[in-house]
Amino acid sequence: MAKDFCKEYNSKYQNRHHFNRPVIGFSIVVLLLCLLVSFLDKVSREQYWKQFYNMKSKLYNSIKAEEQYNNENIKSISIIVTDSNDNIYGRNKKLKIKVDICVSIKADVDKLSILDQYQILNQYDNELSSLIYNIFSNSEIKQFVEDTNKEDGTGYKYKEIEIYPIVKFKSLHWEYEVGKYIYLTKKRKGSTDEIKYTRDEVYGISKPSYSQKVYKPKMPYEGMKESYINFTELGSATEVEKCRDFYKLRMDHRSITYRWYRDGYRFPYVVATVYYDDNGEGYVAYVIKYDN
Repeated sequence: MAKDFCKEYNSKYQNRHHFNRPVIGFSIVVLLLCLLVSFLDKVSREQYWKQFYNMKSKLYNSIKAEEQYNNENIKSISIIVTDSNDNIYGRNKKLKIKVDICVSIKADVDKLSILDQYQILNQYDNELSSLIYNIFSNSEIKQFVEDTNKEDGTGYKYKEIEIYPIVKFKSLHWEYEVGKYIYLTKKRKGSTDEIKYTRDEVYGISKPSYSQKVYKPKMPYEGMKESYINFTELGSATEVEKCRDFYKLRMDHRSITYRWYRDGYRFPYVVATVYYDDNGEGYVAYVIKYDN
């Protein structure tokens, strides 16, 4: 009896052991595969970021080299490159590169007519901006982001990369900016007073407008900088709405609509729409006032 029991027990034990062996082996294989995938993913990430930062460093050095840009009216150029990340819809990672170009110009420019000032500074603005765009367009990092984005399913790689050159000018006593809607803005150093020249004012058809940040106009006006839009007698806008696919559009195709409502009214009584120039500077393009 005891012999039969031992024989039956050994038979059951051997069968159970035989059944568990492939299960344990399969679990080990799965574990090893998971570890391998994790290791390869880590290596891939490290390799991606190493290449990315090396290329970004090369791009920044190439941009900084444009400080040697020379012209008869230019004394020196200082370039500061910064970047920031935008995560659009959670996964579409975007790198925004901002290039601040400060051009120190000779005092002779201050003595020129407004039209001559605009034409000279606008030429430098276009040339410097084009140089930066060309460097960026031909950079390794731009092609790298476009290529790796096509094959990416992880979400950690960059989906987009954009560059925004912003050119400002300064002389011994004045600071200048050129733009798309406001052709020329100038102010004395240390002052908040700005003189704004639209196209008609640059070409002498009408007189320039003066504006101060502390001054509160009744409502936004065409050509007003976006940074001033909430400093009118209307106060801050009740509603701010970005255009559709705002972050997917080129900078000069983007717009934001500001609306002001009266208490108890469902419809706005003032609407101002802001558009952006190539440098990312926002200006009020048009204003609508409703009689409600």
